[in-house]
Amino acid sequence: MEEEVILVPREQITFRRPHMQTQAGQDAMKRGEYYKRIKESIQSQGLINPLVCTKEGDKYIICLGNKRFIIGLELGYTHFPVILTGTDLKADLLKIRAHYKPVISDLNQTGQWDDNLQHTEDIA
Repeated sequence: MEEEVILVPREQITFRRPHMQTQAGQDAMKRGEYYKRIKESIQSQGLINPLVCTKEGDKYIICLGNKRFIIGLELGYTHFPVILTGTDLKADLLKIRAHYKPVISDLNQTGQWDDNLQHTEDIA
């Protein structure tokens, strides 16, 4: 896994999940309070954490950061920060998580990661 952050044009980034490539899939992702919180965070602070992607040919496939990508598109981002992951995605995500700055809803009341949350792919 490379931990170097690179800037990638939005046209070279795509979703790993086929349903996310449809408008209906993206609209479903936009529902809920958590999406709104991430969007507010990105609007006020910018895109803090890079997308985590694999690379296939000239395309970057999102493994972590679908909501951030959709929000970035809505806000007019033309390039996105990306970290490339290797073949052991689970191990790589654990390493990457140590460098991520969580949005407030990812933290429990003590200011530590809430490991019971299921939306680790939605870090702003």
